[in-house]
Amino acid sequence: MILQDLPEEVLTQSLESKTITGSAVFNKIALKTNNQQDIWEMRQSHHGLKGDDIKWDHLKIIVDKTTTPYSVSYHQLENNKEVDYKVSCFLCHANGPRAIRADFNSKHVRMSIQDKLQIYLWNFKIKSYGQVVLKKDLLKRKTPLKWTEGHFNQRLNVPTCLKCHNDEGGLFSRGALLRQHFMSIQYLVDNKEMPPWPYKLPEKERMKIDLFLKNF
Repeated sequence: MILQDLPEEVLTQSLESKTITGSAVFNKIALKTNNQQDIWEMRQSHHGLKGDDIKWDHLKIIVDKTTTPYSVSYHQLENNKEVDYKVSCFLCHANGPRAIRADFNSKHVRMSIQDKLQIYLWNFKIKSYGQVVLKKDLLKRKTPLKWTEGHFNQRLNVPTCLKCHNDEGGLFSRGALLRQHFMSIQYLVDNKEMPPWPYKLPEKERMKIDLFLKNF
């Protein structure tokens, strides 16, 4: 019965994302899927939940399941029309959609059992993609999809990270981590969400990651 009642859209307070001033970021997340595509849709507020003047950013991540490996494109919309990115999507999305990290203890968003279960199932789906590669962005943008300068594309060569973040492909492979992913790397390592169980990060490797981040 619970599975039948799962919501099509889930409102969350992000556990990871914060505004420039450190305030909460709120996301409305939905998934539309067919044999060819998974369309992840997100409305995002950096200005709270209450008020008629709140503007929700409209974002989409489209996973193309007809390619091997799967490929992905990123979209920022306004009035359902493509507009320039507010930030380079690849900075946080090294491998297509990321795990949805919701604050289940939020004082602003009360989540039901069905909401939480839906997020767990969505995260399992995201993990099942394996390696996901970028589709070429054909639009000319002021803000690029990714930074292309050599320094930003230096790889994180840490053995434990390379067990998954490599170019070998396969179910457990994820996109390589580059210097431009410094914010995600910092957060996930500091909060011990990476590396995932059963891996552990030796102290020497942690020091290597810290040096990598400081040399950004």
